[in-house]
Amino acid sequence: MSGVWRNVPQVQEKNHFSKLCKSNIDKDKPYTRTKRVNDVEADTDTLYIGVVSSDKNETNCWKETVTIRKVPIVFKLDTGADADVLPMQVYHKVPGPVQLRSTKTVLIAFGGARISAEGIVSLECVTSKGSAVLDFLVSRQADKAILGGQACEELQLVKRVDVLTPKSHKLDKLPATKEELVEKYAEVFTGL
Repeated sequence: MSGVWRNVPQVQEKNHFSKLCKSNIDKDKPYTRTKRVNDVEADTDTLYIGVVSSDKNETNCWKETVTIRKVPIVFKLDTGADADVLPMQVYHKVPGPVQLRSTKTVLIAFGGARISAEGIVSLECVTSKGSAVLDFLVSRQADKAILGGQACEELQLVKRVDVLTPKSHKLDKLPATKEELVEKYAEVFTGL
């Protein structure tokens, strides 16, 4: 063997090579390992919006007309979305001075596409069921106004149901035997 792959004479072991030998490390020199990170933005948020749309049969989707500064705007209700989104062209329809604050938030669409937000704006929203001040991410790339899950709940457009109670077959007491069970629920056991 040649070069750095020679046996280390001080160690006297087979297959102990100088390139990998820890006895050659300078003990006075502290061990350091450096990794380079090119670009870090710690202030960037990523929010998911799960809009899936089709050109046909738009009548089935959940929509609601929300009034913002006396302007009716049709929103798609997306309870799976983490953000409320206003397309830039809809943002320009809102009258009066509307302050667009800067943001580094990036929206992730259903297929993983990244949508940048131009800014964030707080607007009072009114529906027939309630009102709330919501923060909207304004984007040139968005094509629909979207109300996310939290906004839908705040405006009382949807309600979360945590417990389902059956309306039929309330059991006062459990059947004691197999025969009682078959007799009580005969319609389930017929035809077997």
